[in-house]
Parts: sequence; structure tokens; C-alpha cells
Amino acid sequence: MSETATTEEPTAGDLLRGAFARISRESQIFLVLVGLYAVANILLYLPLLEPLRAIREATGGGDPAAIQEAGKRLLGPFLILIIGAIIAFGFFATLWGRAAALGRPAAGDGLFGRALAVMWRTVAFIGWAILLGVPLFLFVILFQAVLGLVGINVQAAGGKLIMQVIVAIIAILLYLPLSSAFQLAVVETAIEGRTPIHLAFQAMMRQGRAYLLAFFVVALIFGLAGFVWDQLFTDEGIPTRLSMIGSAIFNSLGAGVMLALAVEMRGHLDFRRPERI
Repeated sequence: MSETATTEEPTAGDLLRGAFARISRESQIFLVLVGLYAVANILLYLPLLEPLRAIREATGGGDPAAIQEAGKRLLGPFLILIIGAIIAFGFFATLWGRAAALGRPAAGDGLFGRALAVMWRTVAFIGWAILLGVPLFLFVILFQAVLGLVGINVQAAGGKLIMQVIVAIIAILLYLPLSSAFQLAVVETAIEGRTPIHLAFQAMMRQGRAYLLAFFVVALIFGLAGFVWDQLFTDEGIPTRLSMIGSAIFNSLGAGVMLALAVEMRGHLDFRRPERI
């Protein structure tokens, strides 16, 4: 079973209403899957606490050997976090994407094969994100040099604010289309077959301007919620158990809403589908 693409272009409001209607219709499985996904994220995040604190203490002490040792302690939990997060998202996105589009009975059909394909989409997304991060990093260095030439101290409050605003704007312009296309590729892969990110990006850019706006609204809401939570419960720049738990919950809820939004947009797109699973 699959949804038929329509040529009618929706508004951002239409997409948001449709996404929340899907969540309401499948609210039980949504809450269960988001809860399980949040628990998985919490279990992956918490082992980072002690290594992060050790790095903070070593940095404050100014001992290079202690800093290096603390960094080694962080490496293992960080690698486990990356691998575990990809696996957890693969199963979560497959189950919830299919449930949101096709209903709860179809959620587990072909689960392992589709989840593996979604995991591969996730690895590809990380690769694209790193590639985009390189020019962004180079721009930051260049822009700092330009500010220095015109007499603006980047380390001063005004210079830092300028840099933060500029980098935030560029990051949004770079990563918003990539992230939203990634969500489309994920749900299309979970529902129909193998859909590379570049095909989702092409379809979205042809027909998905309203989707970009709706995606930005959802990302902004949950991003701000997570940021405020972190500011309330972070201990002098170091995450606490409570801040990590809150971040995991907000991230999981945001991921669920974004996937529902992508499923809603999918019905308005014309994908050129390659090989099916």
C-alpha cells in the first residue's frame, strides 16, 4: 500500500495540520515509539557525563597529560553514541514512518531490511553534513580574519555576537534543506524502497518550498525547547544527568514530528524511485 502523490501544492499550515493529524490518529504507537527512542538516547548519552566532567577538570588544571587521558576516556562512549544513535534511529524511523503513512498494522513489515536501508541513509546524511561543515569552518576562519583587519575584536562580546549570528544564518541555509531532504529520504526508504538523499532533495526543491518552512518551524520549536532546558540544567557548560534526559526527550519528540511532517509532504511529491527493497 502506498499513498498517491498529488500535484496540488500545500501550504506550510496544511502540512503541519496534516502531520499532527497523523500523530493524533496513531497517538498510541507514536508515544510508545518516541518513549522507547528517548530511552535509547538517554542510555547512549549518559556515559558521556563523566568523561566530559573529566575533560573540564583537566582543562581547568592546565595539565596536557590529564587532558589527553580525559579525551581518551571520552572516545569510547562517543563512538558507541554515534553507532547506537544510527541503529536506534533506523528502527524508530522505519516503524514510525510506516505507521504514520500506512497505519499501525503495516509498521513492522520488512522491518530489518528497511531499517538497514534507513541506517545507510543516515550514514550518508552524516557524510553530507561533514562535507558541508568544511566550507562553513573555512568561512568562520576567513571571516574572523576579515573582522580582525577592520578592527573588530572577535573575542569581545560584540565580535562574538556578530560571528554567532552570521554562522547561525549560514548553518541554517546549508543544513535546513539537507536535513529536510534527509527526512524525506528516510520516510520514502521506510515506506517504498531505496531513495538516496539527492533524489529526495531534487523532489523537494521542485515542489517542497512550503515543506522547508514547516520543517524550520518544527526544528525551531523543539530546538528552542531543548536549548532552554539545557540552559536551566547545565552545570557551568557541562551537561548534567537532568539536562541530558531532557535533551533526549525533546530530540525524540522533535524527530517524531519531523518524520510525520515528511510523511505528509511525501504525498505531494513525485519521486523518481530507484530499486525497491
